Amino acid sequence: MYKKIILPILLNLFLSTNAYSFAAFDFPAKHPNMDGCKTKACSCSCYDPYEPRVFAQVGVDRDKCLDTCTMRNLTVLNGEEKKKFTDNENEIIIANIRHNETFYVGKINPDQIKEVIYQVDWFGIWPQGHGQLCFVFNEPIDLIPQLTDADQTKISKVKKLVFSIHGTTIPNKPLNFQTAMNNEITTIYMLGSLSDDINYAVAQEKHTIEQHLLNLSNTEKSLIFKNLINHSNSIGYSRLFNLTDNNCVSELFKVLDNSFNQMHTKINELIKADISRFIPSEVTNYFKRLGIYSIRLSDINPINYKFVKHD
Repeated sequence: MYKKIILPILLNLFLSTNAYSFAAFDFPAKHPNMDGCKTKACSCSCYDPYEPRVFAQVGVDRDKCLDTCTMRNLTVLNGEEKKKFTDNENEIIIANIRHNETFYVGKINPDQIKEVIYQVDWFGIWPQGHGQLCFVFNEPIDLIPQLTDADQTKISKVKKLVFSIHGTTIPNKPLNFQTAMNNEITTIYMLGSLSDDINYAVAQEKHTIEQHLLNLSNTEKSLIFKNLINHSNSIGYSRLFNLTDNNCVSELFKVLDNSFNQMHTKINELIKADISRFIPSEVTNYFKRLGIYSIRLSDINPINYKFVKHD
């Protein structure tokens, strides 16, 4: 019922304001023709072993190269690929973590998550916001340069990783209302450093990021992270972006619902169609009703971002 009432209003608002993106990121392609490596199709570089080099699987651009030079799905490494980085069974090895405007391989122990923060990245007037989860770790995470022609000893250490659902298209096609309605945007599930997020969204684009601390047990924090990663890795590039049923926060709830069910947390089935589940700025109200909301933290904005400890 909410969607039937609210959605037409939102669509008109998006059309009238010409929202440039339904996510915090709308980076220009580094290699707009996807010819960074002449010997490999859909490629940004010859030196990236974990570059997806993928064709669109759904939508009107099916079987055309997707632009994954600046935004791409996370990739979980297993077997021999995992052993290249760790022998620790508790660590998850994830490639394609965005940091410093490029991609890294990260060694992550979900049991070391200290805090989970829900963030709203405002890139316009209501409802033009983007929802994401920031995971804060007890100890710094090692991020290893992914490109084989880079100095592998220059390891970055970060304590804050952002899980964020975005979209990408074929090269040179914009992310906007029209391309979303025309089934031209492929959903991607990204993991990146908070510093990378801030450098673009706040420092460059002048967004403000709201922060809301969630009240979760250590078991819940770990389980939510693992479920998000498994969900994202299994889906890959097989889903189209949709304003209500497959956007940045509705996708989050597909995983959160399963996590809460696994933890035997009571969920009110009557509010699963609530607008709080598909409008980023309203999600905090839903968290309050679930009993997992703690407090609102300080915003990150163009004035204070230089003083925010984001790694």
